[in-house]
Amino acid sequence: MSFRDGAPVPGSRSPYTVWLNCPCGVVGVDYRTLNKYIRLYNAKRYSRYFEFWPWFSHAEFNDADYISGFSSTWNAHNVNMEKVIPIV
Repeated sequence: MSFRDGAPVPGSRSPYTVWLNCPCGVVGVDYRTLNKYIRLYNAKRYSRYFEFWPWFSHAEFNDADYISGFSSTWNAHNVNMEKVIPIV
């Protein structure tokens, strides 16, 4: 389970969850899975062609405008955010 304000959040997918903004509210994603996509994006230099979030949304959820970024509210005090690698 993930943590928000130091308390477990029901509905999180795993103890490795980070929360992302989407039109429906938030969606939980395992940071290890997210890191795999970030590594691929960084290694292939896709930033020359695509913004990360639409690319990730299409690759992971098959929807080009689904995810818009990290949820600052839901990720407050989430130690898993420290483990997400930078998007370049």
